[in-house]
Amino acid sequence: MSSNTDSVVDATCAVCGIDRKDFYGRKRTRDIVVAREMVVYILRRRFGLSLRDIGKAINRDHATVLNLLYNFSFDLKTTEGMRKKYGAIVDRIEESVLYVELNTECEEILNGYETKESYIGV
Repeated sequence: MSSNTDSVVDATCAVCGIDRKDFYGRKRTRDIVVAREMVVYILRRRFGLSLRDIGKAINRDHATVLNLLYNFSFDLKTTEGMRKKYGAIVDRIEESVLYVELNTECEEILNGYETKESYIGV
C-alpha cells in the first residue's frame, strides 16, 4: 500500500473515530461505511487512483468502490457535517504528506552534502 493511501486511511480513521481493523474488516455500520466513502472519494479525486487500485487498497471490488464514490459525492453536496469531516481529513492528509515530502527533501539535500564533502575530501 502506498504512503498516500496509508495517510488517507489513517487521517480518516482518526477523524471518524474508528479502528483501522474495522475499516478493512467486514462490518458495515454507518460510521465505518462513511469512513470508507471518504477514503474512496479522496483517493479518486485528490490522488487520481483508478477504481481497481482503490479497491485493492481497501480490500473491496471496483463495483463497491464505485458505489461508495457515488454515495459520498451525494452526501458531500447535501450534508454540512459531512463537508466538515471531509475538510478535517483533507487538512490532516495535507499535513502528513507535506511532512513526508519535506523530510524526503531534507534527506536528499543532506545526502547530497555528504557526497560532496567526501568527494572534495573535507
